[in-house]
Amino acid sequence: MLDSVEYDASALPKNAKKLRQVRTFVQSSVAIMGIIDNMVISPNLPINENIKQALMNSYNTLSSLIRGADKLQVNLLKKERQLYLSFLKDIYGKDYINRASRVLFNFKNFKLEKVSGGQESLYKMMESLDRDDNFMNRWIASMADSNDIIN
Repeated sequence: MLDSVEYDASALPKNAKKLRQVRTFVQSSVAIMGIIDNMVISPNLPINENIKQALMNSYNTLSSLIRGADKLQVNLLKKERQLYLSFLKDIYGKDYINRASRVLFNFKNFKLEKVSGGQESLYKMMESLDRDDNFMNRWIASMADSNDIIN
């Protein structure tokens, strides 16, 4: 499914919807794995050994699906970034942008520091945007032509 996702302005809603569906599956699987993990290790919740084994089998199955040989979780992030970077290149028309000088807080020194402007690659800019409330995921969700409410 992820192999068929490529940047094409005319197919953007269809591709974004595919990525969104896979992301929802991965997020749900990670949440279920967390619940199973908490149930199995909780001392306040006595669980029959057969049930505990069935839960651990479910955990291992989900884990192998999203983190196993196919690395669905890693490949999903790579594909999302490729699609988003292609979109940014299409919008900006080149691989670099001009950034203005700015003042940033340095958490190591606990001081404000001036960072000079200049050219920056779109990939580096995309990485900094990804830390800003996951801008990329909100863009993909908005591009997906879907009437559902998942996000």
